[in-house]
Amino acid sequence: MSSNKATFIEEEDEGFDLQLLSIYLMGIAAVIGLLYWAKNKYLPAVKPAPVKVSASAAPKDPKELDLDWIPPHHLQNQRGSSRSPKPRKRKN
Repeated sequence: MSSNKATFIEEEDEGFDLQLLSIYLMGIAAVIGLLYWAKNKYLPAVKPAPVKVSASAAPKDPKELDLDWIPPHHLQNQRGSSRSPKPRKRKN
């Protein structure tokens, strides 16, 4: 009777390769996606607090605005198109 033995020789593992990196990146992306989904689903959205404008900051009459700081070419363009656009009628 002959003894048939097979020997397996494994290559030395470098410990890091491109396939392992891609698996780690996909896992990290999946975890981040799940955390983002859970945050949007279970945590309420934080709305910024409204900014209070003091009465002294806003002019009472719109004609009292100080327009000296605005370049003249901007004021000329604004005067020509002072009308608001007309809403279109719906077709039924």
